Amino acid sequence: MSMKKRTRWVYGLGNAGASFIWTFTGSFLTQYYTDSVLMSAAFIGTMMLIMRLADGITDILQGILIEKTSTRFGKARPWLLASIIPLIVTTVLVFNVPASLSVTGKYIYICITYFLMATVFYTMFSLGYWTMLPMITGDEHERNRVASASNICGFVAGLLISTVTVPFLNSMGGSSSQSAWRVIAYVFAGFALVFAVACALFTREKNKGENREPIKIKTSVKALLSTRYFYIALIFAVSTSMISAIILGAPVFYARDVLGNSNFYSLLALVYVVPTVIGIALAPKLYLKIGKKRVMALGCAVAILGRLIALFNPYSLIITLLGTLVSAIGMSMYAAGGWTLASDIVDYLEPKLGARVEGLATTCTSFGNKVGTGFGSAALGWALAIGGYNASLPRQSVAVQRSEIFLLIVIPIILCAVSFVMMSLWRIAEEPTKRKVRI
Repeated sequence: MSMKKRTRWVYGLGNAGASFIWTFTGSFLTQYYTDSVLMSAAFIGTMMLIMRLADGITDILQGILIEKTSTRFGKARPWLLASIIPLIVTTVLVFNVPASLSVTGKYIYICITYFLMATVFYTMFSLGYWTMLPMITGDEHERNRVASASNICGFVAGLLISTVTVPFLNSMGGSSSQSAWRVIAYVFAGFALVFAVACALFTREKNKGENREPIKIKTSVKALLSTRYFYIALIFAVSTSMISAIILGAPVFYARDVLGNSNFYSLLALVYVVPTVIGIALAPKLYLKIGKKRVMALGCAVAILGRLIALFNPYSLIITLLGTLVSAIGMSMYAAGGWTLASDIVDYLEPKLGARVEGLATTCTSFGNKVGTGFGSAALGWALAIGGYNASLPRQSVAVQRSEIFLLIVIPIILCAVSFVMMSLWRIAEEPTKRKVRI
């Protein structure tokens, strides 16, 4: 394996590690809180939204800290290294709400542990990780390949999580069993630790920046805020991340309540993840031949088609699987390029600033990701609450089923349309390289 290929896949291990944290919590934390801890779905959804909005502040602060960091290890990598152990520990704590606590005590425990895990340490890890992307290589095509490898690793880890979790929970007493959640949290945290450490130790920043001039944060922020591409990338990140959060969390309930069998969740995940991984692997070649913007816009349209197919008969497993398959193909066409938009902005602003603002530019994607995830997670809790979800019932009401259908099918159609519009406005590659940015 060539050095470039090794770099891609070693870097991708970091996203696999992140997936064992983020995909696991995104897919199952709401179910854990409602079914095992017996918390209000409305409270959980609102709490997650507030935490994600707070996350926007920590994203900005972390981006500034990265820009001010200059060490022999680089400026983003030290933060990646520093965040791993605290992130692992707090993830385990999130899935270990003490049964002895009062209801108020549980609310407080949930807010504190989730805040530390998601808003503090995952922000540190995620922003450190993705800020390294434009530092690994300055070549846009190679950067697309690195991002593709990273996304493949993340989705493969996600597939394992989706395939194993529900059968394991069912074999250990169901989603109400605290011991089952504890065991699987330990296992996934262990995988996350191994993969994240491997990435942090063996991925190198191309330009560490030991001798560079101190960056003027105020000037850099003004430059970012003066370009429309910052806002386009931000809106795109919000819409796509909200879709991802819904796709992670809603199918757990959808398979059981709408399709009538919780074990169908693993099948839905398999049909979604496998074509997504294949599509992401092929995406860099399509970007090179057709153009990243065109391929990503086409992917949005195909994803809409897939959701429309599923809407035709949402109670049919076959129709749902077909719609999921088509939607996955579409999502794969633009999922691979989402995190490279920040890198494009870095390249776009460099001639004007005389410096590369990887940390700050990455905040537009990271902040959008957190806000979108927050709204997606909140939408799940709110939809369940509006429908009258009751964890003690063996079969949920028609109102709950309709809420889940609207959440998993209709909302993604709207959000994909937003993403399509954003890609139609993304013309950064068509503008002169030396264009001046008004600051």
